[in-house]
Amino acid sequence: MQTDDFLSYMGDIPAGYIQYGHTIEFCTTWDDYTYLNDQDLMTAVVYYEINKGNYPWEYDTAVGSKIQDTTIDFTYSSRQWTWQYCTEFGWYQVASRFHQERSEFVDEEYFSDQCNQIFGLDMSIYPDVAATEAAFGGGNKINATNIFFANGKEDPWKWVTQLENRPEINQASVVSECDTCGHCCDLHTPEPSDPVELNNTRQ
Repeated sequence: MQTDDFLSYMGDIPAGYIQYGHTIEFCTTWDDYTYLNDQDLMTAVVYYEINKGNYPWEYDTAVGSKIQDTTIDFTYSSRQWTWQYCTEFGWYQVASRFHQERSEFVDEEYFSDQCNQIFGLDMSIYPDVAATEAAFGGGNKINATNIFFANGKEDPWKWVTQLENRPEINQASVVSECDTCGHCCDLHTPEPSDPVELNNTRQ
């Protein structure tokens, strides 16, 4: 497995907990391991994630890896999702300059190389964001009527959706402002413990 692929996996661990509304679980779990040095902590995190079914080898993009396989597999969607962001919109999950939780090696060049390696794409013309916006709209150019845009506070993807109400064409946008409200939180089966903000969004 390539080093940068492994670093991408490591960066997605905290990002995934936050994105899917499990920030409190993540922080509570690792508060008990602050006595470990960096190397032992990294090892502990990897083993913890493997036991939860989050495997580092699923991030492998080398020739012969699963994501390179074109066999149709209805239980595996990483190849389709990668094709979509490589060709349509980018929005690569790179290291922040201000709050870095990913390696600096996981940058735009890493993703461009990944797209080329997996699909043979000419990344001087992809992702074709202009074509995507022309076809589907972007920002406040989504002119379809009667749409409800629901997002969670912790969902990083909210920044590429519509966050403003447009009552003239019956578009409403609501962000569930709760610490456990992440990606697609409003679509989960309701639980008695759900935050008030999330229940209000569902209503």
